[in-house]
Amino acid sequence: MRPNCKGALALAVLALVMLASGAAWARTTADQVVDDESLRAFVEGAKAYIESITDINEGAMLRNTLRTEGDWKSGSMFLIIFLKSGEPFIHGNDRTAESKNLIDVEDDHGKKVVQELLAAAARGGDFVEYHDGEPKTAYAVEYISGITAREFVLVGGYSQDVSDVPAQMPIELPKPAVTASQVVDRETLITFVEEAAKVYQGAVLSEGYSAITGIRNAFRVEGGDWKSGSIYLWVVSGGGVILFHGTEPFREGRPTDLTRTDINGVRFAEELIGGARREGRKFLRYHYDDPTIEGDEDTGSPKLGYAVSFTVPNSEQKAVIGSGIYLGADGATFDTDAVSKAWLARFGRTVTDQVVDAVTGRLEAPGRAGASARLAGQALPSWAPGGGAPGASNDDGQPDRASVADARDAAAAMRRWMAFAGPEQRNGEPGFESRALTQRDFVTGTSFALSARAGGPGGGFASFWGRGAISAFDGREGDLALEGAVTTGLIGADWASTAGSGSWTAGLAIGHSTGSGDYSMGDCTSGACGGEVEATLTGLYPYAGVSLSERLSMWATVGHGTGEMTLTPDGSAALSADLTMSMGAAGMRSEVLTPAGGDGLALAVKGDARFTRTSSEAVRTADGNLEAAEADVSLLRTGIEGSQQFALPGSRSGEGGASVTPSFEIGLRLDGGDAETGIGAELGGGLAFAGPASGLSLDLGARGLVAHGASGLREWGASASFGWDPRPATDRGLSLSLTRSWGAALSGDVNALLTSETLAGLAANDNGGGFRTAGRLEGEIGYGIALRGGGFTGTPNLGFGLSDGGARDLRVGWRLASAVPRDAGFEVNLDATRKEPANDAALEHGVLLNGTLRW
Repeated sequence: MRPNCKGALALAVLALVMLASGAAWARTTADQVVDDESLRAFVEGAKAYIESITDINEGAMLRNTLRTEGDWKSGSMFLIIFLKSGEPFIHGNDRTAESKNLIDVEDDHGKKVVQELLAAAARGGDFVEYHDGEPKTAYAVEYISGITAREFVLVGGYSQDVSDVPAQMPIELPKPAVTASQVVDRETLITFVEEAAKVYQGAVLSEGYSAITGIRNAFRVEGGDWKSGSIYLWVVSGGGVILFHGTEPFREGRPTDLTRTDINGVRFAEELIGGARREGRKFLRYHYDDPTIEGDEDTGSPKLGYAVSFTVPNSEQKAVIGSGIYLGADGATFDTDAVSKAWLARFGRTVTDQVVDAVTGRLEAPGRAGASARLAGQALPSWAPGGGAPGASNDDGQPDRASVADARDAAAAMRRWMAFAGPEQRNGEPGFESRALTQRDFVTGTSFALSARAGGPGGGFASFWGRGAISAFDGREGDLALEGAVTTGLIGADWASTAGSGSWTAGLAIGHSTGSGDYSMGDCTSGACGGEVEATLTGLYPYAGVSLSERLSMWATVGHGTGEMTLTPDGSAALSADLTMSMGAAGMRSEVLTPAGGDGLALAVKGDARFTRTSSEAVRTADGNLEAAEADVSLLRTGIEGSQQFALPGSRSGEGGASVTPSFEIGLRLDGGDAETGIGAELGGGLAFAGPASGLSLDLGARGLVAHGASGLREWGASASFGWDPRPATDRGLSLSLTRSWGAALSGDVNALLTSETLAGLAANDNGGGFRTAGRLEGEIGYGIALRGGGFTGTPNLGFGLSDGGARDLRVGWRLASAVPRDAGFEVNLDATRKEPANDAALEHGVLLNGTLRW
């Protein structure tokens, strides 16, 4: 034998590696081939190695492994894997040869060398002598793939110049319904990739892979049906090893960096390939270098990728084929279907949070007959049969302080609501940045409940109730940013039973939700990179709760709703699609510690889980198309809350003495699905001081989201309030209150820590509109004076409000209330107001008169 390399190398000593079974195995490497026997050992060893590969990802890397100098390649000694039709499937030295059929290639003496090699392999493995400038010897043997169970021919020692052989093209290649040059939007991209997947899979399934070389070549023809400018195809193994690349063949056989991110932190390779492998198909928006644009090498250009997976023949393993379109280039339009899914996920999640908050509020409501209501967050005077008139007196003959406060709070709420809806609004927009009452206050703080005993003593209570809620959200997926608000109104009826050893409640709520917002894509050069979204939903939500013991209770609710989503891209007609939502949630609460007589630590643990699926139908109109979309979101959360009252020295708690009450809140949550995901943790705490004898009160509170897996999510809030009323049992005398708040709203228990007001709208972008850090300082001072022989109380008062944004308002008023013992009474308020907007708008002055009559 004359080896292919000049100057035979000395035969290296073969190392024997003892295996666990006791058998020895020796590998002959390419640089150790010096004669026929070492050539045979080299090829037979490679055969054993290749046949042992059963994982498609390792098999895909063979193309790169066999071309790399090392065990399987040394100078002119390398390996070639042939298809039985004569095409090099993998060529260890000449990548261009993989696009050719060498079945008819002759040597210097007219011998058809490849045909001889295929015949030698069919004989069980044999040598073939040929002449290419000098006498040479090759060895060929058949092997069976450990991945596909198909037969290939492995050759070592064959090196011949085949540059004059033309590339092989398929005899018949189906023309796609959408060619590469016609891919301009999501719909055409879908058609292009899915037809390419059928063609490529057909080639893989062809007898002996006979069609694969021609199809790969056709996919590379610039200006052809399958490649045009920045539109090209790629094929990878399920683990990301490149099997085919339409523009950069040198990448084939190399693994893709699945950890690579674009400028927005999107791990595009991992999400696109992994998503297609798991789900069968996957869309993804990300930034990537556009080969047709200079200057975007560092930042990339906005791109929409689409990939589908298919099963490798005779295997359960997957391969993935995909392509992509650069948004804003070549007439490409904005990916409105991605907006649909992103919006559905957040809209459905927010509605579910609002429903769950309302249901759990009903299940925790006390079971008693009567009526109660709140207007814009202020409690109106409640009524209970047999409970006495709201104006019942104290021992000193003065009206009950709580009753008077109820009436005053109701009047104050009405006064602020009228200020919000009054003449300072122009063209439907508020005339200044901050005012005492916002629309959010009015919707979220307004509710009512009417309850009546039914079925005799111990039978239970029938109730009719209503509640409003509004929540904002904003989020980011790649370079897609969206924000919106959801308003939900709920009315319901339930039956609460207290008979027997345990109590239970069952009811049904009807809700109507509306959502609106907008979306945009950064760095977009086309005219359709943003727009507006609106949605409506009407649903039924049955619910139930049961107290298993004095300390343990459980609840559950499900729901289904239908409605409509309307998406209006900038400069385009509106597209409306039918909308459906299904949800389910369940939770529990356990009173771990309950103090006796008000002394001791109070500790409770609670948790819940919920799941929401929101979907929209496909739309096909002359104005545009929307694909059907479906989004799932899930939430698991748990929290613990505790407090303990401590009597100060010289005082006795529970008997009018001064006390301090520290409290704490801890909440954990796990968000999953198609919106913001990750684990989040919140901490909160407070300290309350009450001095009934002195009339002093102080309440401090803080709450913050200390961590969350959704990048950029921030939420915190803090407040401090001070009050002084030296005669707390009466409405007369001096009273003073001062409140300072920062950030998000606070409440006194972990129920608020985990409600939609704080976390329903997860903001995944740092500058999202849903996060506000502005604070407000409010105060009031008044002095109650006895009038008309003590039958009335007149209270001159002064109030103010200061916003961190610069808005200020001042109020001077007079309050007149009845002070007749056991009289339901009335109240009249006359206020003069001055409002200084935070912007350059003019000062606003007003006079407001309102009254309340109770009977």
